[in-house]
Amino acid sequence: MLHEEFLARTQAIAKELGIVLPTSYYRYAPTECWKCEKDIILYTYPGCNQGIGGVPPDPTHEPIPSTLKKLFIWNNWQYANVCPHCELLQGNFYIYHEPEGVFFCLDDIIDSQEAYDSDMAHIVESCDRDY
Repeated sequence: MLHEEFLARTQAIAKELGIVLPTSYYRYAPTECWKCEKDIILYTYPGCNQGIGGVPPDPTHEPIPSTLKKLFIWNNWQYANVCPHCELLQGNFYIYHEPEGVFFCLDDIIDSQEAYDSDMAHIVESCDRDY
């Protein structure tokens, strides 16, 4: 998916859902919900990829995207991506640790504009393999 296609798809989904796309801190990628197969946008942020069973910190930047919901998962309250259509959890294992996951290409995320720009470039490049 070319950068222009990535932006067009993501902006179309955001417009449909009434979402304002972030320009820093929250990384994002368009995908389909695993359950209802509707187009959605997934988010990640610094510290979010804690590995299997790890508890990520709460996001520190406002506004928190509306599809990041605080849920009780693995005996802890934590933020996780939820489909805005069917309200189902979009599991972190699939998002981060499977080769098809939209954030599979990311390691530790740093909260800086330079790191944000680099991470978004990697996400666009990663999405290219899916199309």
